[in-house]
Amino acid sequence: MLRFTCSGRAGRVCYYERRQRGQVGRGQGIGIIVVVHNGFLTTCSGEYLLVEPSVNAASANWPESTSLSAELAVLGATKNSGQRCTAVKRILCVEAVADQFAEQVLKRAKKLKCGDPMDPSVDIGTVIHEDAAKEIERRVEAAVQDGARLLHGNNPEGAFYPPTVVDHVPYTCELILQETFGPVIPIVRTP
Repeated sequence: MLRFTCSGRAGRVCYYERRQRGQVGRGQGIGIIVVVHNGFLTTCSGEYLLVEPSVNAASANWPESTSLSAELAVLGATKNSGQRCTAVKRILCVEAVADQFAEQVLKRAKKLKCGDPMDPSVDIGTVIHEDAAKEIERRVEAAVQDGARLLHGNNPEGAFYPPTVVDHVPYTCELILQETFGPVIPIVRTP
């Protein structure tokens, strides 16, 4: 799922990332990517975007757009326990607003309640099985070994995997390169 706020710089960052992964050749566009200016928010989603990033870019009204982007990023990464093809799998955040954005994401992630998915007061249920929770935990631990900072979560109990916020995630780690079906919110900082 792609989420853009404000700056056209976000589209260039996303194009560069897809180019690095070999998904976009010279002279090709990047498909359905819409960058909106003046603080308006656009969301593009679809199965063909599988592991595409959410992008948060600086703007004149960054406090409002950063807060909204954080809310959408947390919901996008954690709804259905992050186990859907359209879930946010990684977030590219411009360094100028990354500290504020990470703080907003952390605040929202800590409010989420894990438990029985049939309970309407619960935000996050189980992942598919205990082995999946262990695999998600392993990927987050590997990202931390590669230099990421674990801000919240990554303490599964059986098949329950809590919302997990990871900041300063290197774009070369497995957590970013592979589709992780779980409620992980990895933040990759960009210049």
